[in-house]
Amino acid sequence: MRTDSLRLVPVVRIMLNQNAMCNAVDELFSRTIPDRVWHYTSLSALEGILTSNRVWATDCRFTNDTTEFVHMRDVADGCIQSLQSSGSMGSFPSLDLHGMLHLAFDRGPLSSAENEVCIISFSEACDALTQWNQYADGARGVSIAFDLQNVRPPAEARIGVTFAPCVYDQNGKEQLVKSVFERFTDAVAMLDEQSKNPAWLEGQLRTWRLIDDIFGRGFDRSAFTAANTQKFTDKLRSAWRLTVFDLLRVASHCKHDAFFAEREWRLAMPRPKSRPSTEHPVQYRGMNNDIPYFESDLFCVNKLPIVEIKAGPLCTELERIQAAIEQNGYECPVTRSGIPLRH
Repeated sequence: MRTDSLRLVPVVRIMLNQNAMCNAVDELFSRTIPDRVWHYTSLSALEGILTSNRVWATDCRFTNDTTEFVHMRDVADGCIQSLQSSGSMGSFPSLDLHGMLHLAFDRGPLSSAENEVCIISFSEACDALTQWNQYADGARGVSIAFDLQNVRPPAEARIGVTFAPCVYDQNGKEQLVKSVFERFTDAVAMLDEQSKNPAWLEGQLRTWRLIDDIFGRGFDRSAFTAANTQKFTDKLRSAWRLTVFDLLRVASHCKHDAFFAEREWRLAMPRPKSRPSTEHPVQYRGMNNDIPYFESDLFCVNKLPIVEIKAGPLCTELERIQAAIEQNGYECPVTRSGIPLRH
């Protein structure tokens, strides 16, 4: 992030309906996990999952949604514009905030050059025709039920891995984005209040003079001003880093409303390009061998937490499914879809 994008200017405290949204991000990532979430896939993929005890986590920018991950960029732009139009931004440098956001997406931590976010998709819906047709070999595949109630890392760990539902509602997405921006705007407001507070300035001045006296040097006002400016800039940079961290997490769960019927729960795992994993290396698949993915064990020590396998409406190979379960040491019931779909 460029230093010139963090000019210190007078601001007013920004009110973003705090009671409604101050905990929107925390609420999303602490949402109660269903006792079962379903992963729709083909029979051959099921056999691969049972044999390897791994599920493929694919780079989110290669899903069937062309706006994946970058959709939040448009939502964020709209939120900034809305705040500017309403006057609630005060004299906050909104143009700089726009620039900082786009810089983060184009060349910063939110760009594919710095981070790839790999995801594994699940659904709350155990027997949904749209899911069967789209993801389970035209309803000839299976839906695997996982118990992932323990997959989420603790909030205090402050790592980028998230397991939460996708948000499709426009208002819900805006609440999330505004809640993220609130961290940065509050930091700016606090620093502005400090800079105009005579008691705070006097305290800083006394401390600086005391240090000068200890080292036997005269008071240097220009050095004092420069040091305080640097302190403010460092605090703003720190606040922006935390803001971008939250944007990275939220972006993986903001989906275009056209996909709302999928009722997706998503395990999102950001991976810095500068620190490639040796334990779970990136591999490539697809017709052109250009889709990045890695094999995830869902943070399980032994077997994957599979609790049921449901055969699709047009699946006729129940014996093949049962054989794959037994051969790989799993114990879970096999059920059939209740959808009366004609061949």
